[in-house]
Amino acid sequence: MYYIEQFVRNSIIGALDTDDTISSTYDALQGIMSCLKNHDKDGIVYYLYKNENLSFQMKETLKTFKSNLEIVLNASESKYSNGPIEGINRMIKQIQRTAFGFRNFHHLISRIKLQQTRTKPNTKTELEAA
Repeated sequence: MYYIEQFVRNSIIGALDTDDTISSTYDALQGIMSCLKNHDKDGIVYYLYKNENLSFQMKETLKTFKSNLEIVLNASESKYSNGPIEGINRMIKQIQRTAFGFRNFHHLISRIKLQQTRTKPNTKTELEAA
């Protein structure tokens, strides 16, 4: 596993050395990700407005972030994510797609609850914890 990580790291470094635009775009992306992880609002604002020599796609992404700046900064401040809720929504939609409709709404609710209990991580019982 170490050799694969080393190969990927060396490949990225090699690609960054070839083009200034790629290097600037990569640095901006990594900087924004780091600031989001560390809840650094000032760093996010810095990277959003430091957009020299970036790729077109990155400039468009930063433009979207700038238009929603208050939302982005609030999201960076919080440690919570809507990822689990999005996963539950995806599961419900997938159940609805595969079922082609249920005759009864309660059957749908029962199927969702059944699926949810099957996918939850197992908690240790009192005997296993002791």
